Amino acid sequence: MKFLQVKDNGHGIKKEDLPIVCERFTTSKISSFEDLKTIQTYGFRGEALASISHISHLSVVTMTESDSCAWKASFRDGKLISKNGDQAIVATAGVKGTTITIEDMFYNVSSRLKTLTKPNEEYVRITEVVGKYALHNAGIAFSLKKKDESATDIHTTKSHSKRDVIRLIYGTNISKDLMEIEEKSDRAQFDGYISNVNFAQKKGQFILFINNRLVDCRPLKKAVESAYTPYIPRGTKPFLYFSLRLDPRTVDVNIHPTKSEVRFLNQDEIIQFVRDAVVQKLEGTLASRTFATQNLQQTTLVSDSPPINTNNLSTKKKEYQKDKVRTDHREQTLDAFFEPSTNKDDFIDDIENADTDTEIKPTKKPNPKRPREDEDEEQGQVEKIVVVSKNKKAKMKLSDEEDLPIPPKKGNNTTKDKNSQKDTDNLTEEQDNPKKAKVKKESKASQSDLSQSTPSTQSSQRKPRKPISTAPKKRTKPQLTSTLNLLKQVEDVSQENLSKIFKNYSFVGCVSDGLALIQNQTELYLMDVLKLSKELFYQEALHNFAEFDSINLSSPAPIGTLCMIALDAPGSVWCPEDGPKESISNYVVELLVSRREMLQDYFSLTIDDEGQLLTLPQILPGYVPEIGALATFILRLSTEVDWEEEQTCFETLCREFAEFYSIAPDEENETKRYWTIEQILFPAFRRRFQVPSTAAEDGSIIRIASLDKLYKVFERC
Repeated sequence: MKFLQVKDNGHGIKKEDLPIVCERFTTSKISSFEDLKTIQTYGFRGEALASISHISHLSVVTMTESDSCAWKASFRDGKLISKNGDQAIVATAGVKGTTITIEDMFYNVSSRLKTLTKPNEEYVRITEVVGKYALHNAGIAFSLKKKDESATDIHTTKSHSKRDVIRLIYGTNISKDLMEIEEKSDRAQFDGYISNVNFAQKKGQFILFINNRLVDCRPLKKAVESAYTPYIPRGTKPFLYFSLRLDPRTVDVNIHPTKSEVRFLNQDEIIQFVRDAVVQKLEGTLASRTFATQNLQQTTLVSDSPPINTNNLSTKKKEYQKDKVRTDHREQTLDAFFEPSTNKDDFIDDIENADTDTEIKPTKKPNPKRPREDEDEEQGQVEKIVVVSKNKKAKMKLSDEEDLPIPPKKGNNTTKDKNSQKDTDNLTEEQDNPKKAKVKKESKASQSDLSQSTPSTQSSQRKPRKPISTAPKKRTKPQLTSTLNLLKQVEDVSQENLSKIFKNYSFVGCVSDGLALIQNQTELYLMDVLKLSKELFYQEALHNFAEFDSINLSSPAPIGTLCMIALDAPGSVWCPEDGPKESISNYVVELLVSRREMLQDYFSLTIDDEGQLLTLPQILPGYVPEIGALATFILRLSTEVDWEEEQTCFETLCREFAEFYSIAPDEENETKRYWTIEQILFPAFRRRFQVPSTAAEDGSIIRIASLDKLYKVFERC
């Protein structure tokens, strides 16, 4: 433990009290013998600082409200020390409050030093403790970060509620399935948050505070978890947070040297009281249930057994009904059973004929679900995006007012090559004379409608279209060693059996909330495209490193303005303690301008001298990220990227690009999102996507049906 620092903005320590700060019993809050019977503070002996000063280099910087400057003092073995004969207590710069710095812990106790684990493991333990105290003390700002790093691992403000803190520290999935609980009896009272019957994890959380002291009570934990046994799957645990208040005279905190365990009178009755309250709360939420499917096992996804050589068999292998399944990805998808929109084919034709140069204009029609036009102007929305490729062939203009299609193209695909030049001429004519091109397109659509059959007949005869080409380009620049190392890391953590699913799949269709169904052999899988797309864009950013095409913004976007939009957003974690928003914005502009040459060379992210964003990288052909998240993306480049070490810098940059480019739910443009998933993302998955082994654990890939097992069920029926 080389460095540990704790800061607060409290009352501070008077200068005349500093010489005895690290002597035994100085910091004790006990004023009389009777106070020992009603202990309500975290400690009572007053030996913490004294003990630490004997095994580390400890310094204290403090300032009271009446002081004109801060005072610094260093201690060793409980005594105040001075360096080179100088005055022991020296004036220094500081703010109101106290800062305690501990360096080289256990430097003089080698046997104790050996018991410490790796620094990252120790930091995880510190994070866990600070997170629990931040939850219990909601209304007090907590901040935790590693030394010399700008990003914080825990950051709460005094305006955050306990539910907000749970969401920030433990995740949204937990916070959305929580129930508030509060009960009171003659012997005890408690409040807290517990998970409902729809939530369960293999590793649960049990957070218990008794009289504001973080403790562990195994009998209480076991009793409350047993109340969930009838409602959640075996092997899973709930999330539990309790703040229990008892009469201090009935609590003994001297059971364990670390005070992590306590004993209290009438323990069995109080535990039963808490359990009964939890059972009553759970029974009141059984009106609706959400059942999660079991995550697939990595070892049984795709068989690794060698293929059978049928030439050596004397008789032909019998074909069973269960083996007669759709395995050709050119067959109909779910979209073939729905009536298409009137403008679907026009959109698909334009996408297939246009190479990569695309101009997108936002809709001008008012939409009640969207914000007012004046709000959009205030947030500096980008009005137009132009995707620029090094091999320009055609241009396509598309209004967001049109419904973006999913279904495949009608007719014979063999005529595509013959008419490709004609389609390109039509697109060029549309640019030169939009009105003439529009009339020509409408006439063409009318003639096509006359030759088509009814919608029900069209659905059954529709053939799938080819997706936008996502073939990898030939590299013209060699890869850096750091990016090769990152690609090697991706390969090391990937699961071959999981990746095989994407190599030979049949796309079934999209379902709500970013989920898609695919078929592999005789098994049906549910894919969380929102999660998988983040990993896809991360890997593509590494593969295309320094070889990106550009997405040009029609008008420069000032980085300072984007930062102010992100800081003013409702979900921003900015607080007054972070400093003025203008200062943060100026810092971001200076940082990104100073790194602009590297960003332009390696990521095609162009920033001019005035701090304006000009271009973004095109990670996948035909894909444009959600511009509404651009402000947050720019701000995160300054807070989440490690700019010092090369490999770490590229890794965090690619992760942030992946977070920005990943597909997000969009109820207003659901059809467009479905088309993007089927025609752009899944072909990219098939090409070279390596699925991480964690995908089977976090629910990104779930096997929901196996034809072999279904036939066994039917046979028993």
